[in-house]
Amino acid sequence: MLKLIVFVLLFLNIAYITIAYLKKKDYMIFNMNFNQFSEATRNRAWTYWYVYIIMINLGLGFLFASILFKGWWYILVIVLCAIIALYAFYKMNQLKKET
Repeated sequence: MLKLIVFVLLFLNIAYITIAYLKKKDYMIFNMNFNQFSEATRNRAWTYWYVYIIMINLGLGFLFASILFKGWWYILVIVLCAIIALYAFYKMNQLKKET
């Protein structure tokens, strides 16, 4: 039962983040102010932020799955999610420096 609750909560988190990304509303996001980006780079900032958050959530899901199930490929997927998340975070911070 706990496994199901964890995966449902991760799925709901990903769904909420996707809705916030599609609506592009600042007030839906805690601790993120997209007004710090210029108007020209704001859409790319939203995309980098979305990729960053989704990769963190997917990595957490695979981390939980690696605890429950045996397999070495879960670790590879977790590392891949971490690399993509760090790259998106780096690119988002580069956009802050452009403004």
